[in-house]
Amino acid sequence: MHTLATPRGDHFSSTSTLTMAALSAVFFGGSSSAPPVDAEYAQYIEELTSFGLERLKREPQRLHDARERLNSDLHQLSVREYRSFVANADATQATSEGLAAVRERLDSLESHLPALVEACSNVEERASAIREERRAVNLVLEHHGTLLELLEIPQLLETCVQNGYYDEALELVQHAHRLRTRFGHVSVVRSITQDVAAHCDRMVSQLIRLLRTDIKLPMCLRVTGFLRRTDYFSDAQLRLVFLDAREAVLSSQLAAIPTSDPAAHLKRHMDCSRDHLFDIITQYRAIFADAAGRDPVLHAWVLRQTHSFIDTLTAQLARVREGAALAALLTQAMYFGLSLGRVGADLRVFIVAPFEEAIFRVTTSILAEGLGRFTNELPTAPRATCTSAQGKGESVLLDSPPLGLLYNTFMAATNELRQVAPLSLIERLADAYRQTLADAAAAIVENKRDDHMELFTTVLAPAAVRAFASVYASHASMVTERIAVQQICAQFSA
Repeated sequence: MHTLATPRGDHFSSTSTLTMAALSAVFFGGSSSAPPVDAEYAQYIEELTSFGLERLKREPQRLHDARERLNSDLHQLSVREYRSFVANADATQATSEGLAAVRERLDSLESHLPALVEACSNVEERASAIREERRAVNLVLEHHGTLLELLEIPQLLETCVQNGYYDEALELVQHAHRLRTRFGHVSVVRSITQDVAAHCDRMVSQLIRLLRTDIKLPMCLRVTGFLRRTDYFSDAQLRLVFLDAREAVLSSQLAAIPTSDPAAHLKRHMDCSRDHLFDIITQYRAIFADAAGRDPVLHAWVLRQTHSFIDTLTAQLARVREGAALAALLTQAMYFGLSLGRVGADLRVFIVAPFEEAIFRVTTSILAEGLGRFTNELPTAPRATCTSAQGKGESVLLDSPPLGLLYNTFMAATNELRQVAPLSLIERLADAYRQTLADAAAAIVENKRDDHMELFTTVLAPAAVRAFASVYASHASMVTERIAVQQICAQFSA
């Protein structure tokens, strides 16, 4: 009996593969119905190659018997377990149907997933916002006391300003500024600082109004110190604000003085100006310590006040008609200028010119008024019976009413001038006297009143010159030469 040797060694795998391929070609003719090559099939083929011829002959019958036995066992199993197979088929069908329904539901669920995801995102966002709000509310609740103090700052500042507690108000303002520096990005802090700024503006206005009242130096120092701490004004601006406010006090006091009587008005005006200007300059130099020297702001302000006073003085002196009143006013004005000189604001040099003009105007107005009346009465005056003095002096002028009126005019002007006679006006007044005498002589000649010319040249003109010269006794010769009565008389007598 010949046997087939079983391949051994390293070439077992390749040989076994070739053997199985050859057997498949023999038994199945290379058709597609050949069973798949697996481990069990390979093992059987390997065993088959090891059988002898007799066994190989018996192998088909054994396989046939084995198949019959298996079919019989399968039939018996089917009969015995048919209920299980039916249940298994039903379960399989139910499972297939359930899986189809699950697949449909899964497809529906999948179609709704984007909306669900979006809704979940919205819920998450809202939850985050609510969580942040809750955290903020908890934080606010935790710092409730501190926040309440901050929110009460504007109201507390307003109360302090209304009651005049400026130190406390300025501390609150500084605290608000620190908060703005550190937490300026917080809306609540910005709102608080805005309210504080508004109340601070009102406080500054209130302090300036306080400066516009009649307060003394200590209060001025406090108010100015408060204004400095607000940082609203630079140093130069604060000086101007101070002077402007104090000037408002002076202006209100001066505006209340009655103007019906010019002399009384000027007296009260000078008294009020002297007191207030002295106080203002003193207060200014005490508050602004560096103003001891020549301060340009103070200098400009004092110069402006001086010009304002001179304007008022000039306007009111134009209404004064009496030399005695002018003399009294001049004395008071000089005292006024001397008092301000103690604080470096001596304005006497500016006072002289208005008084000179007032004195000249009063004197010349009397002369002009008398000359006018003389000119009007001369044509209708009776003829003078006495044409020379004849030892009677000025009383001889009673014989001629126009000449008597003119004489009284010169005496009245001289008496007013005698009250206050500036030496600087001697030449202008002498010219005024000379011109009045010349105009009177011209009127006599024009009206052909030779009966009055003798009395005019021998009595009235010399008497007028002597009266005027008596006012300037130390310059009598100069007065006589400047008026030159003889030349006037010679001019019109010819």
